[in-house]
Amino acid sequence: MGTRGFTLIETLITTAVLVFGLAALALIFSYTVRVNLNTQQRTTAALLLNEKLEELRAAPLIDSALTPGEYVDYPTIAGSPYLRQWVISDTTPRSISIVVSAARAGLTGRPMELIRAATFVSSTF
Repeated sequence: MGTRGFTLIETLITTAVLVFGLAALALIFSYTVRVNLNTQQRTTAALLLNEKLEELRAAPLIDSALTPGEYVDYPTIAGSPYLRQWVISDTTPRSISIVVSAARAGLTGRPMELIRAATFVSSTF
């Protein structure tokens, strides 16, 4: 006479395998969400950096936008706040450094630098 059904041990092993598999899928999902958010922030930061560079490139050399000093603004893109800082030196030729950070990143809520660039200002930019 054959036995029918599953034993308790077989059921427990199957349940354990299923639980570990689902836990692995949950970890992969959360990792994918984090990577996607990070990529989105870095892409937006690159756009903000290029926007500021183009704005400064379009300004004449005597424009107040190219006055030496430290500057900051807080653009918000799609509900996410960013911190954009730039420094214009008073040397000849002038140098411009721009840093774009996520205003509040991760669990700490502190700014996280996403991208940085530097260039020189001259009559040929």
